[in-house]
Amino acid sequence: MRFVLLYIVILFYAIPVISQEPQFKWGEKLNRKFGQLDKLDIIGVDEDGFYATYTVNEQITLEHYDPQHKRFWTTALLPHTPDGHKADFHSVQMIKSRLYLFSSSTGDGETQVYAQEISHNGNYHSQIKVVAQGVAGEKTIIETSEDDAAVAVLITGSNKSTVTLLTGSFSTNWSQHLTISGNAEELLVQPDGTVYLLAKAPAAAPATTAYYLYQFNKKNGTQSLLVLGHMDYRPLSAKLTATPDGNVVVAGYMSPSSSVASHHPEPVGTFIYRIEKHNMQNPFSAYTSFSRQFISDYKRFKPDNDNSQRLRNLHLDKVIPLSSGGLYLLGEVCVNEDRAGTMVYHNNDIILIKLRQNGTPVFATSINKLQNGTNKQNTIRSYFAAIVQDTLRVLYLNFEYNKLQDNIAMFSHKYTLKTPVLVSILPDGKQNIKRLNQTQTGRDHGFYLRPCSAYELSNTEYIVIGMGPEFYRYGRMTF
Repeated sequence: MRFVLLYIVILFYAIPVISQEPQFKWGEKLNRKFGQLDKLDIIGVDEDGFYATYTVNEQITLEHYDPQHKRFWTTALLPHTPDGHKADFHSVQMIKSRLYLFSSSTGDGETQVYAQEISHNGNYHSQIKVVAQGVAGEKTIIETSEDDAAVAVLITGSNKSTVTLLTGSFSTNWSQHLTISGNAEELLVQPDGTVYLLAKAPAAAPATTAYYLYQFNKKNGTQSLLVLGHMDYRPLSAKLTATPDGNVVVAGYMSPSSSVASHHPEPVGTFIYRIEKHNMQNPFSAYTSFSRQFISDYKRFKPDNDNSQRLRNLHLDKVIPLSSGGLYLLGEVCVNEDRAGTMVYHNNDIILIKLRQNGTPVFATSINKLQNGTNKQNTIRSYFAAIVQDTLRVLYLNFEYNKLQDNIAMFSHKYTLKTPVLVSILPDGKQNIKRLNQTQTGRDHGFYLRPCSAYELSNTEYIVIGMGPEFYRYGRMTF
């Protein structure tokens, strides 16, 4: 009886611990050598399951899976122009629950972008529609609004660029030509059809003109321009996003205005611009330096091995807006290293900064980790991050395990344990670090979770990918 009571007590305490972990269910193994796969992505879901693509030797393959992650069918994607010539693959996207193959071709000084529907069973529809065209382009960006009611296509040429706004069924609303000052980085489409384009100025540009934000009127594409910069600070890297209440935000890292952008200066703080109700003439802006405490604590914990500025390798990854009007900035310290002719790609510490609506920081903290591999497209590096139940959850594969916050075990880039770790960032910035025991992945199971590829089904459920040396598989992660 005593042992029964002891078991009940242990179970009572164990259940809450297990329930705090995301739960995983894995599907069938699909044979394919790990090194052959590139750009493995989940495209979208329908009533029968989900679609995904992968690339092998530059050939893109589309797959359809049922909800239990069993493959229905697979087909090679072979994009063509309307007159039957080969086209260049751009992407596969789900728009209004329909699957579309986007491609392009360039000739006679002009770039054309095409859309072709792919049916539920993987067959091509016969119609290949020209959805946008412009001066021969160096880059093409295609974005849809959150409700799929509007689609924008940007074609950037050397002297002239073209922005086209389409309906969700690819009828043209308007098309506008413009000369972009700088390099086009991101396109954002609001549900009402207003389009925003973020461009970064050349490195030699003054700090006062570091970025350009273009706005295109939803009715006719009329352009407005906002120049982003500061006399004392240079916006160094930026992301464009929409907030839950429909405002548009540009946020990122900044360096001193005296720094030279081409020298990759170390960020010294954050900046934010917020455009309310499309008011480009009166945006809110704030520039805020990192606290001395954050810099001191971070560099004390992870000192510079080569006496360089460690944060100069900080790359801005994500901007996650909050219902409060604030946001999270997430970046990763990434370094490439040449080891006797072999390139080793490091994805190291994650820097997390929470900003209030007025741009002042709630906190700045770091997840101190080490991840690396010899393949630039290494599919087990990097991390997953999302707001789940009002807490920022960050999941990554651990190459050095945080047994204690101040005691990290270091391993070489050949070490293969790679245990999944979940870090919960509480509203005040405190971290709860938990080694995940329910993923059924790791060296003992012969495959590894790929956190960076998680696809959101809901706020608490995600499709995930597992990678083995001779196979891959899909699964579900539920919080």
